[in-house]
Amino acid sequence: MAHARSVDDLLTIGEFSLRCGLSPKVLRTYAADGLLTPAAVDRVSGYRYYAPSQVRAASTIALLRRAGTPLRDIASFLARPAAARLDQLAAWQRDLDAELTVRRQALREVRASMTGVLPSAGAGGAGGAGGADESAAPGRELANSPACRFTAASATAAGRGRARNQDAVLLGDALFAVADGMGEHGDIASLLAVEILEAGFAADPTMAGLAAACRAASAAVWRRADQEAEATTGSTVTALAVLGAGGATPRVDDSQRIERKIVHHDGGPAGAAPSDHGATAGPPGSGRPALAVASVGDSRAYLRRDGVLRRLTQDHSLVAGLVRAGVLTEAEARTHPQRSLLTRALGTGPDVEPGLARVDHEPGDRLLLCTDGVFGALDSGEIDAALAAADRPGEAADELVRLARDRGEDDVSVIVIDVGAGPGGEPRA
Repeated sequence: MAHARSVDDLLTIGEFSLRCGLSPKVLRTYAADGLLTPAAVDRVSGYRYYAPSQVRAASTIALLRRAGTPLRDIASFLARPAAARLDQLAAWQRDLDAELTVRRQALREVRASMTGVLPSAGAGGAGGAGGADESAAPGRELANSPACRFTAASATAAGRGRARNQDAVLLGDALFAVADGMGEHGDIASLLAVEILEAGFAADPTMAGLAAACRAASAAVWRRADQEAEATTGSTVTALAVLGAGGATPRVDDSQRIERKIVHHDGGPAGAAPSDHGATAGPPGSGRPALAVASVGDSRAYLRRDGVLRRLTQDHSLVAGLVRAGVLTEAEARTHPQRSLLTRALGTGPDVEPGLARVDHEPGDRLLLCTDGVFGALDSGEIDAALAAADRPGEAADELVRLARDRGEDDVSVIVIDVGAGPGGEPRA
């Protein structure tokens, strides 16, 4: 995506349309072909924004389309260095001149057949076409580690005064995820995202497979949005994947079992989901599974170890980029009027790359996945205190949702995962 120097530089899709001469509908079509991906998307409304630096590219695309250039050739053209672009333009001009010569000569011959006047000799020509090379990024295999045990629980609640909860939570056998839907059909987008993510990772339970599953989820949300006329929808997602030895997911067999428990709780926070899910993963006899985290948007993953809370993911938002650049402080970003603008989200374009990282873990660790309804309402100290005070993951999840919902108005979803010493060991040290 293109980046603006500040949030004030961004253009609404209407303003961008006026500057470049392309309609919003055409802009969406070009984004679907990977030509003009929005610079940011508002996670509240799903509205798309563009950077001023994209105006020239949009104008170039419009002119090339007027010249009859296929979109696939335009994409290849824009990816080339400036000198190579000039060479390509010259080649297209030669091809066009040759084509026009042939067509003019054909018209002259038609006139001659009608009038009996012979045409002057003409010349014909042929044009060629080229394609862009594509290569997939290699996946990263993870090493074995000592045996361990995971116990997970979740809680979710609609924001105060909201008609429906647009968040989605996944507790699978080897995959945990939270997704925050946005826009008109955000609840559908978030649910679709976690369903596609789970299916994709199950088919290829490696680091590369996790990345591919995120891309497939984004493509599915994009296609769904395209079916709704002018609908603005999308979703964030943050997922924690349990990878087996050498990158393989633990299998359910005689030597190793994965149990998926559903424990019902009474007295949870108002509006919260009525059930709490615990999942325990048992390791192979010789080593514990490795973990990987993937994220798109601003849902987050945290790890708490030895009394210290550490964030595992980076927000894909405009203000987060400004914080990393030293333009804003974390405190300023929390209250910034444009903090909802995302630079990356599922469904904003056909191709979205997730942030990926390996997660080193050991018995006694506590992991947290959460949507922005949590850290938007609570600071890191309050999140850390809630995680530290609870003995079990379900208690921590319920308390975080209760606190965030009392303080804020956004939908709230959390998953808390404890790392234990292995079968027969305690979930937390």
